Parts: sequence; structure tokens; C-alpha cells
Amino acid sequence: MTGVFRRATPLKTVFIYEPRRDRWLEGPEIPEARRRGASGCALYSDGWIYVVGGIVDGHHADRNHLPTCRHSDGPTDHGAS
Repeated sequence: MTGVFRRATPLKTVFIYEPRRDRWLEGPEIPEARRRGASGCALYSDGWIYVVGGIVDGHHADRNHLPTCRHSDGPTDHGAS
């Protein structure tokens, strides 16, 4: 999460925190149409990072596969208030 709330300029890539080494790594690029708001994420044992978040224009749940840098769009709620 960066910038000012609401219409802030989003990041272009996923950033991954490595707590054992206390460092941030730059991950795969976020598709332009999915760059918005704040998110939280979790790494599952299958190599996918599941990302859930949202802000003014709706909510979303996507996933990114670290070994292949693949992105998969999840459901989107553009009617959120």
C-alpha cells in the first residue's frame, strides 16, 4: 500500500516481504486493469500468492503464481460502497 488514500497512484508490481531476512523483494507485475487500492496477501503451499483488497471502486481477489510469474483474475465487486 502506498501513496494517499482514494485515487493514489498504484504500484506496478507485487512486493514480497521475507520476514526471516527482514527484506522486501519485487515480484511479478500487476496487470494495469487490476492496479488499485490496498491489499493483503497469503502464500499458499501450491506456490500461489492470494491477494484480497479493494477501495473506492470495488473489491477484488486475485492470485499470482511465483514460480511462473502468472497472474489470475479473481472475482471483482465494482458495486461496493
